[in-house]
Amino acid sequence: MLTKAQFKADGRNVRLTFSGSFVRVVTKNARGVSVAKYPINNVTGTVVILAVSNDKRDTAFDVCFSPKLPQLGDAYVDERGVTHADIIFKDFSPRFIGARGSGYEWEITYTIGGTTTNAAIDSQDAADDTSTILSFSAQIEQEETAGAVDLDGVFNCNSIGLLFDDPLVFKTGTLAMQYSRREYVNPLPKIPAFVNAINSSPVWFCPRGTLRVGDVTATITETVAATSYDVNYRLLYRPQGWAVVKPNSSFYVRSGNAYARALNSDGSPVETPVFIALDGTQLSSGTTPPSRAFRVYPWADLTALDLPDPRYL
Repeated sequence: MLTKAQFKADGRNVRLTFSGSFVRVVTKNARGVSVAKYPINNVTGTVVILAVSNDKRDTAFDVCFSPKLPQLGDAYVDERGVTHADIIFKDFSPRFIGARGSGYEWEITYTIGGTTTNAAIDSQDAADDTSTILSFSAQIEQEETAGAVDLDGVFNCNSIGLLFDDPLVFKTGTLAMQYSRREYVNPLPKIPAFVNAINSSPVWFCPRGTLRVGDVTATITETVAATSYDVNYRLLYRPQGWAVVKPNSSFYVRSGNAYARALNSDGSPVETPVFIALDGTQLSSGTTPPSRAFRVYPWADLTALDLPDPRYL
């Protein structure tokens, strides 16, 4: 078995050649977004290790599979002890030298290969680069909502105070904002936390509860050089918020200490709910009913998405 193994003093022969491609890393600074470009270098070469065995019967296989030596597929570790995960030991060639002192010397030659991107050669503002870092678009999506009171507070009633059968239909709009950007960390672990979520705190110009995540999609592209993540975020802004609001109404109304079916003027049961006060008593025609709001979307800290304020793009 091997008792000692170390790199031969003149046994490292490593060559780097530029592959013609770069890794681009996007970061933020005081001026906004900056881009650093890192060259992708192809690495080839050989390294030689001298080893000493205490058993003259050791074979080349005994030596090569010793835990004191790198194994094929292991990451290359340089003279400073830095591990280069993308450079690996690809093959080895052991050679018996002979007896040395009380042991037996072997020389093992390894071929290494891979890529490295550990030297930045350029850094520039994103505005100076023709590559797209982020794109943004916005549009108003029309919606229709039904109500019993118009924008001036007038009830949807006829001249004798009875509600019309068809409700008032309001034309409203939601601001849909679409972000598309390249990211450098896999976004999949964070996406489930934002499904249909609304902002738990103010974001940009959007008060709490008014901004909702409509959709998040990710496209992952893996190449020999790197893995990239293209992510689309669709955010929806509604000034009135995303709660479901209903007027306080019921088929039953409070009468003394009990509840009874609401009746028409002829004593027959009503066919549609009537508006009631908070205490359950029926409201007179033309009186604005209280409303109840229900939250149907989960809260989330949307600032964690780290999307820029569209007003300053």
